[in-house]
Amino acid sequence: MITISVNELIKDLTCNKVYRLLWIDESNIVTYAIDIEDSNALPFLLKVKDIHQGFIENSYSKFESDHTNILINHINLPEGMKQKRDTAWAIIKNLVNDEPSIYKKKRTWAANK
Repeated sequence: MITISVNELIKDLTCNKVYRLLWIDESNIVTYAIDIEDSNALPFLLKVKDIHQGFIENSYSKFESDHTNILINHINLPEGMKQKRDTAWAIIKNLVNDEPSIYKKKRTWAANK
């Protein structure tokens, strides 16, 4: 069985979309994902078993992106970018740490009002 993890990119070959897995529950039953190429995308719920079935049926594949390494490799960021990152994180960290509630559409819309 193929393992999946948070922040991994999955490509849906049936519609040619790439999703980032944002959160996976402890029981490995559901995950929230987001379409990384849609600037208006909202997180949506997927069943982990459906993802695994998609791998078996070759309708999903793991996706590697040049941007993945840039996002992960924050050690080499210039100091000014690190300060901007840290300031932005301080503003949103309480919301982000409220997983999985932050990904629910009703909660997301309420936070934007």
